[in-house]
Amino acid sequence: MKNFMRFFPGILIIFSFYFHVVANAEVRIGDFYPGSINQFTTEDSIQAEDQLFSNHDVLEITITTDYKTLTRDIGDEPEYHQGVISYALPGFDTVSVNARLRTRGLYRKRRENCDTPPLRIKFDKKNTLNTLLQGHKDLKLVTHCRKKWNIYENYLLKEYLLYRIYNYITDFSYKVRLLKVTYRDIKGEVDPFTRFGFFIEGTKKMAKRNSAVEIETKGIGIETTDYDISNLFFLFQYMIGNTDWSIPYLHNVKILAVGKSKYVPIPYDFDFSGVIGTSYAIPDSLLPIASVKQRCWRGPGRTQEELASTFEIFNEKKEEIYSMYRNFSHLKEKQIENILKYYDKFYAIINDPKKVKREFGQTCTRHKKRP
Repeated sequence: MKNFMRFFPGILIIFSFYFHVVANAEVRIGDFYPGSINQFTTEDSIQAEDQLFSNHDVLEITITTDYKTLTRDIGDEPEYHQGVISYALPGFDTVSVNARLRTRGLYRKRRENCDTPPLRIKFDKKNTLNTLLQGHKDLKLVTHCRKKWNIYENYLLKEYLLYRIYNYITDFSYKVRLLKVTYRDIKGEVDPFTRFGFFIEGTKKMAKRNSAVEIETKGIGIETTDYDISNLFFLFQYMIGNTDWSIPYLHNVKILAVGKSKYVPIPYDFDFSGVIGTSYAIPDSLLPIASVKQRCWRGPGRTQEELASTFEIFNEKKEEIYSMYRNFSHLKEKQIENILKYYDKFYAIINDPKKVKREFGQTCTRHKKRP
């Protein structure tokens, strides 16, 4: 008993500190927007940081912010604006996490092109503890672009699926999560509205997942990137009809360093790809194509033998890719049919040695005549 009384004051201090931390944590998360943070049990919280992208169900979220101020801050150096990300999973209370949001992008950030530009969202690590967002300090949000034009939501859904395809092909890719986003303006100047969107995994998170680090220096040549993974990168871009990228200039490409000498290209931003066919997409004038729907091999010249193993991977994934589209209920059947026809032509090419030689024998430039 004497020993217990001797340690009793210390026990009181420990418990007091514990309840102080818990109480303060809930105030930090709920002070802007009320809600529960008890999303996961103690056991679940160990793997909570993986929950956001491990599920492909549509996640419904609400973004509460000064909508007009945020979406009109589209200069070269936009500021971060305060906001709250809220969501609720079946059987749980609403979870609300304080966040900072800013506009991003080039084409889609300009007011004349999009009234809701893409966003970058940052979280405080403490605020995401025991939530679906745990472990994610930085996320990109791809938005619907134009609120009143449904075709832009179709573009978004098609682009989301392209990220999913590349995720099937290689782990050196960004994970994505499809969202139904409700936007609420704290000033009440804009009526609440709901549109599709999707989260893109942060680059640091993606790099860590692959035991790599990002290289932000321009000038890395195509020939210095990892041979096998680069072939996957080149063929995927060819498959979807995307020529809007550059490895040396880091245009729509991130470079990861794995170890001391392995450089891996990671693609993103596919809205100029032929399979999506956005109304605003035009090919580079230096390329011998009149439409983004025309495929153009921008990798180094490759032979049938050099690409054989890469072709095999795409052939093995074909049914999985096609099934993903057929089971996707958010696009019309005719749209899915047209997409698969576009891919049918790709598969006809990679399984015909004569077409392989014609298409992949040299880099597609304005000096190469198209058949």
